[in-house]
Amino acid sequence: MTFGPGVYLGAAFDYFMGEKRSATGPFASSASARVNVYDFMGELGYDFWIQHADVLRPKLGIGLGVLKGGACLAAAGV
Repeated sequence: MTFGPGVYLGAAFDYFMGEKRSATGPFASSASARVNVYDFMGELGYDFWIQHADVLRPKLGIGLGVLKGGACLAAAGV
């Protein structure tokens, strides 16, 4: 949302799917881990009009990131 003389106030949400890693060790043991990140952010910026339809908007943001992960370890016979 842009107010008065070009001050911008906004919010953002990002979800990073992350990745899964697996490894196999000696004696038929194995392990896997998975990590995801959620990011909630508030933004403050200013609009500079370059042309009629073009806007340059530098902004700063502050937010909260949530790291969610899990791991599993399995060994032969367990």
